[in-house]
Amino acid sequence: MKYIYLLSLSLLFIGCPTPPNNDDDNGGGNGEAPKRDYVWSIDTMVYNVPEAPPDQVYMYCIWGSSPRDVWAVGQSDVGAGRLWHYNGVQWTPRIDRPRNGFDGDKGYIVYPFAVTGFDSANVFIACDRFYIDDEYGDSAMVLKWNGFVWSEVPWINGRRANGGLGEILPQGKTKLWVAGAAGSVARYENGIMIEELPFTNFRLGQYFIAPLENGEVYVNALKDSSNNNVPQGTITKLYYRSLNGVWSLIEDKFISGADYDDNGFGRGVLSIGNKLFTTNSGIWERMGNSWIKRLTMQRFGGNCFIAENNMWIYYNQQIWHYNGKDWKEVIIPQLQNYPSGFLYGRGWSDNKEIFLSLHYNGKTYIVHGR
Repeated sequence: MKYIYLLSLSLLFIGCPTPPNNDDDNGGGNGEAPKRDYVWSIDTMVYNVPEAPPDQVYMYCIWGSSPRDVWAVGQSDVGAGRLWHYNGVQWTPRIDRPRNGFDGDKGYIVYPFAVTGFDSANVFIACDRFYIDDEYGDSAMVLKWNGFVWSEVPWINGRRANGGLGEILPQGKTKLWVAGAAGSVARYENGIMIEELPFTNFRLGQYFIAPLENGEVYVNALKDSSNNNVPQGTITKLYYRSLNGVWSLIEDKFISGADYDDNGFGRGVLSIGNKLFTTNSGIWERMGNSWIKRLTMQRFGGNCFIAENNMWIYYNQQIWHYNGKDWKEVIIPQLQNYPSGFLYGRGWSDNKEIFLSLHYNGKTYIVHGR
């Protein structure tokens, strides 16, 4: 199925939309210092719906309006296993979203890939609206939860963008940005989706777009290069959208024979507030026209960005936290009970509680800090 490709894109960097940075943020949004010392537990996801249980659950995007209203999306071998909700007590699947349908005689399935929102009555999911018959292709779809029911966000002129969506991210408190597998980029504004003029045909997914609070937007278009099926390296491009809405190519790079070269711009972009980062054998921050290395790490598995001075980065079971002064590795003792498990995707936190996705033996568990 086509969702396998989008899943593989996500697992390159693994991610979910960062929460907006609060104007008065000192780490947690309430004048609090960034919290590093949590009491950790592992939450089990409880499948309590009258449908066949999943063999696999891969959650890689978490967002919440509060610790009692947290959403997680990803992939599963059953439709009921792709969207979950935490009510402050337990994680359970949500099966009330649109999951399939027909356009005339053309059947389609809705695959969710990323979630974000502004509050409990404005929750948005980026989806791939995949036609069962391949000849019809697939298209972009954004679902909105208003606190009571789901609805599809309309597209300007009634035409959805081509290709399923792999990412959705907020910009401020009213605008969203999405990126899709057909190279499409679109924004949510005033209740509708508006597609940008095309500027790349590279497939886009999670960690391929990064909006800043100042109105700028960055897109990383990348693909692996090969010759007669022999890998040659990585083509990676950085596009910039100015405040007047014009896209331009500002970096064009080839990493020969590898995924990373440990030298500035690499694979994927991340943002929080007005800071832009990339991954390249570590985490690099863009400063002017240069990149400054902030953290050395083997690979990148996921992140949870709360504020510019409150950031979590992880790979496998290694976790680092930045509190505005220094990076420190954080040990979560409970992870030793999941020896082959690894943290992945984008987590969510309000600086009081934190939720990270742990993949172990084909299932997802939630690493929960209080």
